[in-house]
Amino acid sequence: MSDLCSPPLSAVPDLWFDDGNIVIVAGSWSFRLRRGILAFQSSVFRDMFSLPPSGSQDVYDGCPLINVSDDPNDMEHFLKAVYFPQYFPPGISQEVEFGVLRAVLGLAQKFDVPFLRRRALCILSDAYSTDADGGRRDHPSLDCLLAEIALAREVNAIWLLPRLYYEVSYADASDIIIGCQEASDKELRNSVLILCFAGLQRIRAAFEPNFMINPASSCSSRAKCTQRRWIAFGKTFHLRDTPQLFFSYSFTEDVDSGACASCQVAIITDLHTRRKELWDAIPGFYGLLDWDRLKEMKREETSLKGSAWGEVICS
Repeated sequence: MSDLCSPPLSAVPDLWFDDGNIVIVAGSWSFRLRRGILAFQSSVFRDMFSLPPSGSQDVYDGCPLINVSDDPNDMEHFLKAVYFPQYFPPGISQEVEFGVLRAVLGLAQKFDVPFLRRRALCILSDAYSTDADGGRRDHPSLDCLLAEIALAREVNAIWLLPRLYYEVSYADASDIIIGCQEASDKELRNSVLILCFAGLQRIRAAFEPNFMINPASSCSSRAKCTQRRWIAFGKTFHLRDTPQLFFSYSFTEDVDSGACASCQVAIITDLHTRRKELWDAIPGFYGLLDWDRLKEMKREETSLKGSAWGEVICS
């Protein structure tokens, strides 16, 4: 057993407890912690601590020392989330930085900390709804989307992938190619390129705005309504090239400007029906499971499962 004193380690003040009884080292950063809390939350650390000490066990500042290969910044975020509940509270999708979320989720999975993994998945899931009318986050950058795709794949949160792939399709093709080329993971880069472009082509092939043309059977002003419908169709036709906008495009002005009551109801009803049909097909366009199975997976991965920590189940 040796007490290390060189090279000097940099103690992280907020995670250096005077009564700590284990020192974890990531890079040159050190964390003196209470092992009981780590063992309670993490089966990986619990198993690690249960091993009998060996004669060659390193010691630092009088405590057993464990080296981890993880990024020190990531380890700091993760350990703060474990020890300080207010550092990573539930339901803060608009406030948490992605770097913090990625660190907490990735290490919660690696070290098996269920409550943190579930909390992080809920935050990420809140940002990307599995429903067509769930809306989209305001202007997510392509770099952010690609990083979130990589994270979702890493932690097997595949219910996030249809909307993430779909969100990527908002970007220009050249930007997608450049963004994927800059990704360090070659397999991810190639698969995202293939899936996003193939998926967008399938969405375009499935998009059919012709429902806008024909007046309702109970139309009271066929000539006028036909004219209004053709105007609306003309405005909709450009969505063939960008059908993803079909879910956010507003038809209210086109419908209200002169169409009879029956046609107004029919257009809006048909619009919701077509949007649902197209949205239901989107996972298949990217080679993924259908929404029902993806939503069931989401429920299983974000439910409490008997945890001692009381939290609201992610909807």
